[in-house]
Amino acid sequence: SSRRDAQKADAHLRSEIDILKKSSERFVSSEQRSKQKVLALQEAVKRAQLLTRDLEEKVLVVTNDEVPVLNEEKCKRESEYRQIKDAATK
Repeated sequence: SSRRDAQKADAHLRSEIDILKKSSERFVSSEQRSKQKVLALQEAVKRAQLLTRDLEEKVLVVTNDEVPVLNEEKCKRESEYRQIKDAATK
């Protein structure tokens, strides 16, 4: 009888250990997935920041170098247009 009780208690403890192992394994796997998601998001943020910096540099180049040249070209073309228009109306 006491042997049977000990076997039942032992079986019950093994069952509890198995349940705890399974829940621990589920937690570990979900934690690993969460860590992978965090790492992927961190990498995406890094890439986005690099692309943003690159675009900001390109905007500066366009603003500082190309816009003045384009404005000069625009003024030149507008002047030519006015001259041609004036010549055509005479």
